[in-house]
Amino acid sequence: MDIMYYTSPIYGREIQNSLANELNRLHSEFVERHPHHDFKVSIMAHSLGSVISYDIITGWEPFIKRSDSSPRIHLNFELENFFCLGSPLSVFLALRQNEIFKENLNLFPMWLAKKVYNIYHPTDPVAYRFEPLVAKDYCRYKPVGIQAHGIKCDYSEVPLELIGNIDTSFEETNGTEAKAPDVKKENETFIRRISTWLNMSSSNDSKANSSNQFEVNTCPLSRNSTPVENLNHRLDYILRDSIGGSASNYLSMLYTHTSYWSNYDVAYFIYTRLFPELDKTMEDFLKPEEKIPNFDLQ
Repeated sequence: MDIMYYTSPIYGREIQNSLANELNRLHSEFVERHPHHDFKVSIMAHSLGSVISYDIITGWEPFIKRSDSSPRIHLNFELENFFCLGSPLSVFLALRQNEIFKENLNLFPMWLAKKVYNIYHPTDPVAYRFEPLVAKDYCRYKPVGIQAHGIKCDYSEVPLELIGNIDTSFEETNGTEAKAPDVKKENETFIRRISTWLNMSSSNDSKANSSNQFEVNTCPLSRNSTPVENLNHRLDYILRDSIGGSASNYLSMLYTHTSYWSNYDVAYFIYTRLFPELDKTMEDFLKPEEKIPNFDLQ
């Protein structure tokens, strides 16, 4: 329902303006209270919120006619980090590909944010990877695995790993592979619904492309792909699967899509991205018996 409202000409711009005004208000209020404070701004957006935030920053307004010269709102600050949680942004970008390629637009321009993080759960039916849209070679490589909270990890040094290789130290043998077909089926259903709502599934070819581009472990098309070594900053970060059971259970899927707010691994990862020095000194502050416990939130 939220997607239908956002993609409508009547409510789309109003949603963008409301969010942008609120973000600018909070920023102005902070500046007034701390006039001499040197700070950086980051945004953490969940689900459709990541799409709306992306559109505000990049100026994308698919629901506004080109002839509309009315001023559009923008943010009064630059972003240091843009955290996307359970984000369907890749689906929206793929469905916009004709206009994106026609305008020769950059999917993730430098002024979007200094760093973009796409954080998602492996069984979240709404979340998709960013990297294969930017560099299609990355469809052959795994996303970066987010380690358990309290574990020191230099993610910039994590090597590329082919999808065919199974890392038993990170992936638990609790039926994750068996869940892939069910997740794939739900993903394709979700994409078809979005395509219909966006009025972009009028031809058989577009329907075929939208379903093929997001199959599990396959390479989506990218006309402007770049070599693997040219992707300077990893975009995709995947959480550990701690739920177990069948991913076809709708309750489990709903949980995975909303579990980011209570996930300690997500909190620790974002906290150490905002304050990198904490990740470097954490081991010095915590004694072995004081390590953060590995709670299993279910």
